Amino acid sequence: MKHIYSNLCFIPSEDEAEATLDLPGSGWQLTLRCKDEGFDNHRDQPGTLTRNRDNELSFNGRLRNVLLRCPEFATYESLTGVFADPLIAPWKHYLRRVETRDGLVDAVIELLWEQRNEAGTSALALFLQVLSQRVRRGDARKTELTKLAHELAPRPRPDASDV
Repeated sequence: MKHIYSNLCFIPSEDEAEATLDLPGSGWQLTLRCKDEGFDNHRDQPGTLTRNRDNELSFNGRLRNVLLRCPEFATYESLTGVFADPLIAPWKHYLRRVETRDGLVDAVIELLWEQRNEAGTSALALFLQVLSQRVRRGDARKTELTKLAHELAPRPRPDASDV
């Protein structure tokens, strides 16, 4: 059974939005409230799947999609093999044991999301770089992983002389 509801009320403000949907004949009303929690740039909170105005998956959505397609996430043991690389080895012992592919993806994102190495490079960007090196040339995942790693790279700040 398909229901189409045309009575959706959406009220945006500067830092929050509210959408209310009346469900006809049921006496029910669904209200969704979203608040801007100050996440930086175009990135969302880890684990969220949102779409932008052009209906494209958010950074996190694209990240999760590509990681779920990597065979390294099939088991905890195969994933820990990736962490043998010296670039990301410091985080190997902090990876929690999870038995599902989705759980392993979440565990990696949660572990590395805000971590940086001594040089200030994002640990998640390093992980994506290492993972992309394991993918054969010509595989779309290689390009996707590399692009995501570059998106995590810090943006250069203008010098005082540039201002």
